[in-house]
This record gives sequence, structure tokens and C-alpha cells, in this order.
Amino acid sequence: MNLQPYLKLMSEQLASDMYFTTGAPVSMRIEGSMRPVGKSMLNPGMTKNWLMIF
Repeated sequence: MNLQPYLKLMSEQLASDMYFTTGAPVSMRIEGSMRPVGKSMLNPGMTKNWLMIF
């Protein structure tokens, strides 16, 4: 999976945090509120792979 679109959206929306939670879509904190990004739920493998990047 490519994180670039999420990072771009984070920058455009001035999000302060991005959250990766198994069984939930990627979420961002925008203006103090948690907001899901998309509808795809993260499976355990996706979450682990994305976190290994950081």
C-alpha cells in the first residue's frame, strides 16, 4: 500500500495525527476531531506493514 495519498491528504487538511488501527479505516485528527479516511478496513498485515515503514 502507498502512504503518499494519505500523507498528501494529511497535509492538505492540516491534520495533526494519523491513526492505523486493525479492523478500522485509517483515521486522522483534523481540527481536534477524529475522522476516518475512506471506507477500507485495515487488516493485521496492512497495519504491520505500514508501521514497519516508520
